Amino acid sequence: MWVFVIGLIIGLVFHFFKWKITTTKSDTLIVPRINVDQYFNELEICVFQKILASKDKSISSHDLNLLIGQENLSTTELNRLRRNLLKDLNLKIQTVFGISNGIWQVDSFEDKKLKKYVPSKKFKLAELKKMFLS
Repeated sequence: MWVFVIGLIIGLVFHFFKWKITTTKSDTLIVPRINVDQYFNELEICVFQKILASKDKSISSHDLNLLIGQENLSTTELNRLRRNLLKDLNLKIQTVFGISNGIWQVDSFEDKKLKKYVPSKKFKLAELKKMFLS
C-alpha cells in the first residue's frame, strides 16, 4: 500500500514539474513564415505595412480611415468600417498565427477621440517585417 502511495506522489511531482516547465517557456510566440498574399487581402497587408514601418509600431485611426479610402463618410460609418476591418483582421491573425487579439486599440495620449492600433506583444516584429515589408 505504501509503495503505491509513494509511487503516486512521485509521479504527480514529476508530472507537475513537467507541466510547469512547458507552461513557463517564452511568452513570445514564434511567427510561422507564410505567404501573406495567400491569407491576407491588400488592405490588411497595407495595415501591417503601415504599422511595421512606423517608428512607434502603430497606426492612427485617421491613417486607417485613409487606407479604407472612404473619407467622405460619417464618423459613425467610419468607426463601423474600422471595427469590421480590425475584427476580420484579428480573426485571420488568430487563424494564421494563433494569436488572439493580434491588433489592439489604444487611446491616443493627445486626444481621447483619436485611437491608435498596435500589434500584440506576442508577435516577433522582426519576423513580421520579413513577411510584410520584403
